Amino acid sequence: MSWHWGLLLLSSVGSVTVDSSLAGEPGVDLAVIHAEVLTGNPGRPRAEAVAVRSGKFVAVGTDAEIARLVGERTRVLDAN
Repeated sequence: MSWHWGLLLLSSVGSVTVDSSLAGEPGVDLAVIHAEVLTGNPGRPRAEAVAVRSGKFVAVGTDAEIARLVGERTRVLDAN
């Protein structure tokens, strides 16, 4: 099955930056990159990528920020 994600809406994610406690812990379950993410945060209304661990959004940011959280077992979905 082919996945195509054109737009992600994330109004429930409190922070639109990568949590610094996650930066040293690669291995989120899912990373969606090259996406158009609407965050609902007026300070940073758009992002490029998201990371999910244990069924919860744990980071929203640039492709480069989320790439630092990718581990060997991370499923990476390219929304482009």
